[in-house]
Amino acid sequence: MQNSEEYRMNRLQYAYVVEFLNNNLPGKEKCLMDIGCGTGTFIELANENGWNTHGIEFNKTMIRHITEKNISVSNEPITEAARRFKELNAVTAFYVLEHIKDMRSFISDISKVLAPEGILMISVPNIDALVHRLYMSESSTFAGYTHLNFFNIETLNNFICGNNYTLIGAETLITQLNNIKKYFSKFGLNENSGLKNLLDLLTSEFIHTNFLGSNLLAAYRKNG
Repeated sequence: MQNSEEYRMNRLQYAYVVEFLNNNLPGKEKCLMDIGCGTGTFIELANENGWNTHGIEFNKTMIRHITEKNISVSNEPITEAARRFKELNAVTAFYVLEHIKDMRSFISDISKVLAPEGILMISVPNIDALVHRLYMSESSTFAGYTHLNFFNIETLNNFICGNNYTLIGAETLITQLNNIKKYFSKFGLNENSGLKNLLDLLTSEFIHTNFLGSNLLAAYRKNG
């Protein structure tokens, strides 16, 4: 999680998230809480863009790493950590929900602290992703006991919107086209291969338009 390429890719993804929040919370206090903040890369970027932030993290190594960056972080429950804010207008949870045993309590606690019309942004592995369908048990998405819940865009929407939220935007991230083509290469991909012609049609646009990317990113507004 701390190598330079992972950091670079995360900065690109999170810059997009910060821009989205800025555009969809005009005039609101720029206060957010990141649940499961990992290395703190998202909070670091949010701070650079004028956000008042706090992170929740339970991995002791990550907490030490984040603290060295002078980032506010704790291992408190959501409702306790949120007391740092007068008004909390954004909550983010990147690659957390798939690990949560009691999802309803988790979302309930977020709803208790998120201001009306506030935004909840969630990223999870996408069960419909083409790369996961091909690699199946070899895919890291099916990581034994660490992943308890699995989502496509429909099931994620059903769950979050069923808890008093409205979807305001969703898309997939990361095509994994290199790994998809690597999978098919074992079948032979000469110039006259019909399979090669099929793979040539698998563009980034096709992957994301059909929600076939490896991860989902969705934004929800809390109903007033």
